[in-house]
Amino acid sequence: MTGAEDARAANARLRREWQQRPRLTTITPAALGSVSDEWIEQVTLDFVWAHGVLPGTETKRLLETLPPGFATIYCAWALDAEIANGGFQQYFWNQGAEFLEMTEKALRDLGADEHAAIFDEAVRVFARWEKPSLAGLGPRQQLEAFSEAATDGAFESVDRRWPSSDLEVRRKRYIRENAHLFTASISRWRRLRAWLRGVRLH
Repeated sequence: MTGAEDARAANARLRREWQQRPRLTTITPAALGSVSDEWIEQVTLDFVWAHGVLPGTETKRLLETLPPGFATIYCAWALDAEIANGGFQQYFWNQGAEFLEMTEKALRDLGADEHAAIFDEAVRVFARWEKPSLAGLGPRQQLEAFSEAATDGAFESVDRRWPSSDLEVRRKRYIRENAHLFTASISRWRRLRAWLRGVRLH
């Protein structure tokens, strides 16, 4: 088997594992206990997304109605993912101020005090930062505006000091140690909506 064939086989295996990952309609401490460390965080994120809400305000409202563990994991994960992909500029570009209080609390809940301090500093930078107007811009033009805005280096210092290496570990440990903060079920009509959207739940 050639290197290219090896790569294709590995990608196919990863896609298969992703498609077959555990998804729960009812989360209890016992159910979480049956999930491997590999998927423990993803189970909680999938539970949020399976409600079919839109990003932004709708997601925030949903998190406010769910047990508090979901907000802790979702907000900390979203912050970490945005920073890994495009730094704090991307986080604030996409999220704005919508989740600031939730995210700061999430980091404190995780015991990630260093992350929380850097996040607070980034918020102060954000308060002074002027996001370019995107009115009338197409996707490509918005990407160009994002790239141009990055040249001012406003978030460079906080990006450089962001210690992302252990935050995923903290999130998974939090779920294990606080499983009671995730006890919830997806209603029947939400399950139907998920099924209509092609989301496999079990």
